[in-house]
Amino acid sequence: MDSKEIFSAALRVIGLLSVGRGLSDLLYFFVIYFEFEKQSVTRELPYMELFLGLFYLFAGLYFLRGAPLILAYAFPEKVTKIEQENQNNIENIEN
Repeated sequence: MDSKEIFSAALRVIGLLSVGRGLSDLLYFFVIYFEFEKQSVTRELPYMELFLGLFYLFAGLYFLRGAPLILAYAFPEKVTKIEQENQNNIENIEN
């Protein structure tokens, strides 16, 4: 395995953990929500768990897909036209 594959695997593991955390927060929110509804408690609902649960869930799904933007930034594959011209100039100077 090269470094790109290892980095991609690490991103997917982070994604799996984030999805688990997001689902846990969402489950906690819905349990609290329905428990408060049964008891008619006038306490503020834990909307922060809903927000964080959705955030972790969507971020985790992005990482599970391989986080293509992060991977492209970390391991650029395309050589730009300017870089190619610079390489050609260096080779011409050396010859």
